[in-house]
Amino acid sequence: MAEKKTVPAVQGAVQAAPAPAAGVERVALPIPFKYEGEEVAFVDLSILNMSGADFRKLRRDYVQLMKNGQTFGQVSLSLALDDDFIEFAAMRVSGRREDFFSAMPVQDYMTVMGRLETFFLQSVSPTAATFKA
Repeated sequence: MAEKKTVPAVQGAVQAAPAPAAGVERVALPIPFKYEGEEVAFVDLSILNMSGADFRKLRRDYVQLMKNGQTFGQVSLSLALDDDFIEFAAMRVSGRREDFFSAMPVQDYMTVMGRLETFFLQSVSPTAATFKA
């Protein structure tokens, strides 16, 4: 079995890559709520099942929405810090519409968006890149 190596985060230091954000696939909601007659206790976020091509399409679709003026148009240095992109990604990977997320209690909304944001931030961290020798 090939040994995993990591990209050093600090000069000369080798650190293990962080695990994916815990529960990013299925996010339990602190406050289950009713949406269109359904009791919702969790949200499935299948982001870990995406390929690079899927993510590029997600990013291109979001950029197109920005060009069409369908987002708030905030400029961010990283998609991981763009609240509109995080919500757009949540809608895409969960298959839920914008009104679903708007109907959530704020604690649930922040839990779901926070999970995705954490996942994206960990993914761009210098210690997140791993490769096999």
